[in-house]
Amino acid sequence: MTTQTVTSDQLAACTRHIDPDTREVFYTAQSATDVNKTYTVRWNKRYKVFSCDCPAGQGTTNCWHRRAVFEAATQYANAKRAEREAQVRELLATRKRVMNAQPTCYSEQEIARDLYQPAPFSLLR
Repeated sequence: MTTQTVTSDQLAACTRHIDPDTREVFYTAQSATDVNKTYTVRWNKRYKVFSCDCPAGQGTTNCWHRRAVFEAATQYANAKRAEREAQVRELLATRKRVMNAQPTCYSEQEIARDLYQPAPFSLLR
């Protein structure tokens, strides 16, 4: 979006939400000036930008809420990508272990013992 940096306090002020009815992801950001006020930041699919309902976001100003949400969304996506990559690495390691596993080798004595030993009698068979 821009080259302006986002502070850790600004990132901490952002919270990710999912609307249970529409499954839409949106963020809320705490106001820096009024602790009782939160602003909603949503992704505008048509214009492919974040939109904020704060006074600065209503104009052409790129408010810090949008910058912070952009950074939070990027960090979330990177964390999910890393999680998926770790799962793939784990599955590949398991596959490699299974494919390279040595078959069980029984001695001829074990085979003869199991093959020629009479089975126990049972009427319930």
